[in-house]
Amino acid sequence: MSEAILILALAVWAIIYIADYYGTLYTARLYQAYGREYISFDGGLELNPLFQDDIDHLRAFSPRFLSHLALSLALILFTWLLCNATSGLNWFFALFVGNLMLPEAVMLIRHLRNLAFFTMAKRPGSLRGRIEYSRPLALIHSATEMLGFALLFLFMFIVTGSWFVLGGAFGCAMAGLRHSMWARKST
Repeated sequence: MSEAILILALAVWAIIYIADYYGTLYTARLYQAYGREYISFDGGLELNPLFQDDIDHLRAFSPRFLSHLALSLALILFTWLLCNATSGLNWFFALFVGNLMLPEAVMLIRHLRNLAFFTMAKRPGSLRGRIEYSRPLALIHSATEMLGFALLFLFMFIVTGSWFVLGGAFGCAMAGLRHSMWARKST
């Protein structure tokens, strides 16, 4: 495997991971400014307990986030080195990177949806009434969406044979199961 693949994987991952954090942060700002009066999320907007406090307090700089970014970049490098040193493991690197990147891509889709939603919420009369999401409901909603993407990526793997896409199916399935588990614990 070429070093260009490693550099591309590291760069794309860093961009996606950073975009996810700051997309969540921006959405949280929009929510606080335009949505909080109409929509309540029990436990906050951020679903991942590791980053809830940072997002709830709108922290643009998060040491926890930076340490997770550094660790994940190191894991990509380690996996590439391992696969490069062992003949015939290119498929595993693609699987690993897909497992990281495609669930994050799903998160970016959510951020785009939320950005559009809360941007429209700025307009007077766009939101009426009030809705309150319990923590378990928000988590099950997320789990269902992630499991749906897992099925989509699994189907795409069957059609294309792409290990990257199979990694995405696995990553989305794990995220969906994790959110389901968090939902059960929060009831």
